[in-house]
Amino acid sequence: GAGGLLLIESSILQTVDGHGGDQYGEFELYMEEQFRFAKNLNERIHQKLTVRLHTDYLKFPTFDDLRWKHRSPNTQLEPGIIDIRKLIKRNRLVVHSYDSTGILETLALKIPTMCFWRDGLNHLLPSAKPFYELLVDAGILFFSPEAAAKSITLHWDDISGWWESKKVQDARQTFCQQYARTVAHPVRELKNLLKANS
Repeated sequence: GAGGLLLIESSILQTVDGHGGDQYGEFELYMEEQFRFAKNLNERIHQKLTVRLHTDYLKFPTFDDLRWKHRSPNTQLEPGIIDIRKLIKRNRLVVHSYDSTGILETLALKIPTMCFWRDGLNHLLPSAKPFYELLVDAGILFFSPEAAAKSITLHWDDISGWWESKKVQDARQTFCQQYARTVAHPVRELKNLLKANS
């Protein structure tokens, strides 16, 4: 199977969970998770990893690019210049490392998707939790970078086999029916969303 692995990064603005707290401290923890994810991929997969930096990193002194070069020098970075849709097409799997509308968009567009973040489901309304739990049960969502990397390694040579399985597709459909019903034109929405982000 062709195609690489795309990791879509958050920015310091999005790592703050609204409870105040130390923005930079939170971001440090977030970045550590990103490096652990890369480190836990086997070499063959790591070579195919592209990390898409959030364009916000240019506005804040978080030095995301330099951190990656220091901690994981062999990881390929994309500084938010290439059109996201082109980028997605080049990769066989998209990984979101924070809870964002991007997850909904790639799931709605039937793009093989995995996600991981460390805070579990604490940030969600109780009504939303069961839908995210479906993603957990289907192996789409993980709560540690190691678990996500392990699953990617397991399925790497047959991502489509994993993605097309009944359990994964049932979870995807139920989740999207809950959240994506309102989006009649996900591709157009995705474009607007990305414009808003850049």
